[in-house]
Amino acid sequence: MKTGFTILSNCALLAWLSAAWSPGASAQSVQAVNPFADPTNLTVLPKTITTRELSRTMKSFTQALGVRCTHCHVGEEGQSLSEYDFASDEKAAKEVARGMMQMVEHLNRQALPAALGAASPSVAIQCVSCHRGQRLPQQLEDRLQQIAEEQGTEAAIAEYWRLRDQYYGQQGLDFSDQPLIALAERSYERQDLVQSRAWLDLALELNPRCEQCLYYRARQRAVGGDLTGALSDIRAYLEIRPESPPGQALLLELEARVASGAR
Repeated sequence: MKTGFTILSNCALLAWLSAAWSPGASAQSVQAVNPFADPTNLTVLPKTITTRELSRTMKSFTQALGVRCTHCHVGEEGQSLSEYDFASDEKAAKEVARGMMQMVEHLNRQALPAALGAASPSVAIQCVSCHRGQRLPQQLEDRLQQIAEEQGTEAAIAEYWRLRDQYYGQQGLDFSDQPLIALAERSYERQDLVQSRAWLDLALELNPRCEQCLYYRARQRAVGGDLTGALSDIRAYLEIRPESPPGQALLLELEARVASGAR
């Protein structure tokens, strides 16, 4: 399932599609409104590329990155594509795109065949292979950690909910338990127990049966002296994983601490 699908719903393209499929349309009339006809300043794409191939290639870029034509090309949203300056190199993103196309070409023609031992591997790298509908192919946990470091935990959690509302069910970002667990572990390694606990709380709000989250939160609560909360979490964990040796050991440790009156 492809995500970040951006339909080129510009009037010029719609007009061209309508003309192209019209039984009485002439080649000249289609050519007149086609924004992809007679391209110039092609430095990576072959100069012999057909109009249909060029249209399909450009559309694949918008789908893969979740962007519009204006990301790379000079033009305004709502403006007819026929009025865009596609030949212009004004925008830096266009040169980046050229470099990325060359990288993908190298991977598919040389690196993958060498790695897979086949001249024409069935596996092929595309823009969507990494971007998956995102302009920056950044993992969810990396994006949230950056926000947490720059703006604080509350802002990072707010960004998580915003992204979840926008992208949940698509392939662009991973909204499983694992990114939140990874963030909790990173925070714990930095000895930021408050932030680590916040990520675990969020994960368990979304999935109360996240066994790793229950186990980690039980340990954190125990370190903080919240033995009642730690016991609640480890017992919930053992309901899911009753044969877990680490879970059973932690339960015995917590029960012994409670019995001795220790904190």
